[in-house]
Amino acid sequence: MEDGRSLSFLGGLAEGTETVIAHSLWLIFPAYAAGIAWAWAAVVAISATQRIIAGYRSLL
Repeated sequence: MEDGRSLSFLGGLAEGTETVIAHSLWLIFPAYAAGIAWAWAAVVAISATQRIIAGYRSLL
């Protein structure tokens, strides 16, 4: 959607609050750090894919 801004950030799964939650979980549950990291990597990958697709569509 055009709103007149020259730079707009796209929404995604991996935003600021979710990042803080993931890092907090690593500190609270260090024994599960590997599992949390894999889950977070999946969330970031989904978010990156969404943003790449949105960028591609905006160029068309």
